[in-house]
Formats: sequence, structure tokens, C-alpha cells
Amino acid sequence: MDVSYDPRPDHLHVVARDRFDTEAARAIIAQVARLCAQHRLEKVFVDFRGVTDIVSIADRHALGQAIAAARVPARIAILVAEPQRHTAALENAAAMPESEYQRRSARTREDLAGELVPLTFYPEAYLRLHHHAEPVHGQR
Repeated sequence: MDVSYDPRPDHLHVVARDRFDTEAARAIIAQVARLCAQHRLEKVFVDFRGVTDIVSIADRHALGQAIAAARVPARIAILVAEPQRHTAALENAAAMPESEYQRRSARTREDLAGELVPLTFYPEAYLRLHHHAEPVHGQR
């Protein structure tokens, strides 16, 4: 991706162009964090309209995780072109080679491994709250 950074008095203005690259995006996020800290900026505006390919849901998820992990000390607004607003996830998955689908599925399972909880978690948590932390299902 080709990216330009323009620190302005009230925000960091970022313009991204060309093909999306998840690894490049991680480096860009790190640079945004550095520039925000250096210029004491609390807002970032990213003009993403120049990105030429559709960013998949998996890549959007990875991008969100990278932003969260970088702890960028700013609010980030991202402007996208109309085609980016609607990701044709099912159509893309249907047209994707099986090997690519398997690779992305494995990556998603790995990424979400720490996020998944048993289905019993929510009703048990509700009951604990409702009963002011009384044991649930024999737990003490």
C-alpha cells in the first residue's frame, strides 16, 4: 500500500492507496501510533478510498485486532469507497479456491481461540449476577 501522513493541528490525516496488504497495514498502524504520540494528536482520519481491492472480513478483523493491540492513543475514522462498504463475503468464499478457504478458516479459528466461551457461560453468568454471585450448577 502507498500511504501518506499529514499531521494537522487537530488530527492526523492519512491517505491509503493501491492494493490492501495486511502486513503493511500493521506497520502503518504502528506509524500512526508514533505520529499521534509525537504530535500529541487524539484524532486520526484515514482516507481509504484509494485502496483498489475489496478488503475481506477476515482482513478487517485482523486490522481491528492490530489497531487494538497497538493501543493507538486516538480515535480513528476511516472513509471508504462505496464498494468497500459492502463485502460480498459469501460470494467471495464461494469463488475462493479451496486451499485459500482452508487457510483463512484456520487463521480465523486461531484468531478467535481466546475469544470463544462455552455456550453455558452466558446463562451461568446471568444467574451469578441475578443471585449476587451465588454458585451456579454446584460450583463454589
